[in-house]
Amino acid sequence: MKKFYYVFAVLLLFTVGCASSYREITKNVDSFSNYTTVTMDPIVSDSFWDKNPGLKSDQKWQYQVNRAADYIQKKVNSFYNAKNTGGGKELKIDSELFMFNPGLKAARYFVGFGAGKGAIGYHVKLIDVETSEVLSVFDAFGSVAMGMFGGDIGTSFDQCAGAIIKYIEANR
Repeated sequence: MKKFYYVFAVLLLFTVGCASSYREITKNVDSFSNYTTVTMDPIVSDSFWDKNPGLKSDQKWQYQVNRAADYIQKKVNSFYNAKNTGGGKELKIDSELFMFNPGLKAARYFVGFGAGKGAIGYHVKLIDVETSEVLSVFDAFGSVAMGMFGGDIGTSFDQCAGAIIKYIEANR
């Protein structure tokens, strides 16, 4: 039976390959512990489309970018809605898409090992609502390299939302 669990664990590692990360750019406060309310505003994609006008004409790209923005905003807000206690300071999350590549699902499925990797990245600002001061700036990333049946790029959306939450929680 132990062999079965070992084989199952190894197979699971080969069928799932995704990662979340963040890179801090600036930070003007030591801690976000005084912020009892955290809200993420709608994600901006305008500069991404300006830099990639050829992609804007493809409905599939527009759908995926909008899907990512909606998913990340909902996940971050739902996480903090459960934690918001009110009465303290309010933290606003502004973000802007700067990188989006859905990769090639077929390559992830048939080749694996990083072929067809998909990735998404957002430039995130944490802002004190009362003073409009930018408290921190960081980049949040999510990626999918492999997955069951090629993996869905939506996994990288989940990873990116997790990176935003992880950054804030690590600095509380």
